[in-house]
Amino acid sequence: MLLWSKCRCAYDRCKAVARALRGHLIDSALNILLTTSVLDTSVNNDVPGCITDADVTDLRALYDSVNRKELDLPSLGASECLRKLDNALSAHTTMLATMSRTARLWLQCMKYVDILKKVLSAERFGD
Repeated sequence: MLLWSKCRCAYDRCKAVARALRGHLIDSALNILLTTSVLDTSVNNDVPGCITDADVTDLRALYDSVNRKELDLPSLGASECLRKLDNALSAHTTMLATMSRTARLWLQCMKYVDILKKVLSAERFGD
């Protein structure tokens, strides 16, 4: 009986880790799909307030400057292209949530996973 309970406990732990990893992977994949659909300038050029080719170029330049450590992370809040990207992502997720109940469910799942990541990060780093 004791051996079974130890095996069962290890199985439950592995199952919990697998579930958390699956949630993280699904969240990452959904974020990539959302960002890709917002950054697709061939489809979104006619809509006002959408991301343009110039914005994509600015985002790439911003990414490269952060990678080369020419720009520090706290100064990114003043970036207009990041603000525009955030607004476009918010508008796109709102549009998806109003169009489909399934999309609303997945967006809600993404919010929960994001909250969980923030809680775990705060617990780990003491914030």
